[in-house]
Amino acid sequence: MRINQILPALCYGDAVGNDAIAIRDLLKENGYESEIYAKYMHPKVSSLGKYLNTYKGDPSNILIYHFAAGGMDVTDFVKSLPDKMIIRYHNITPAFYFKNIDDTLEYLCSIGLKELRDLSNYSICGLGDSDFNSSQLSEYGFKNVTTLPIMIDLGQYDAYKPDASKDFNDGMTNFIFVGRIAPNKKQEDIERDKILGSLGWKVIRHQDS
Repeated sequence: MRINQILPALCYGDAVGNDAIAIRDLLKENGYESEIYAKYMHPKVSSLGKYLNTYKGDPSNILIYHFAAGGMDVTDFVKSLPDKMIIRYHNITPAFYFKNIDDTLEYLCSIGLKELRDLSNYSICGLGDSDFNSSQLSEYGFKNVTTLPIMIDLGQYDAYKPDASKDFNDGMTNFIFVGRIAPNKKQEDIERDKILGSLGWKVIRHQDS
């Protein structure tokens, strides 16, 4: 038996991609054969996955499908497979955040919940990465729902970079925003320069590459 994972895109530095990689590593450590398949892959992590068009389904396999937005053709492909399917749900951002900002993301988020409801008919269980997401899976008809928090490989944070903190040795209280720049991340909520400045605080903006 193999336990494989599919996601539309394996991205570098992305929470969903990192989760898939950590799950794959844990499965292999415990003796399971496991691979990650994606339609798109970032060059920095392409060695960790295989392209979706090479995937061959098997009724004896367990397949974990990572779902965070409408997958369209990837979802259709997954539904056609004979594998026993588990939905790994990372939540879908409400589409209105991207209105007049990113038409593609607005569309993918708007159709995502429709696809999610349909996927309940194809899965043997649902894995939410939070209790909130698990409750949404139950609301959408999934059976055997449980919560599995995001898997994190803490070993990647062992390296110490002494120069990384040099910008913060200024006697001030510093807030660091480390999410991607996107409307739903609400980075503006910590960018109240006048208020923070009056308190002697400083905001340093950082965007993941």
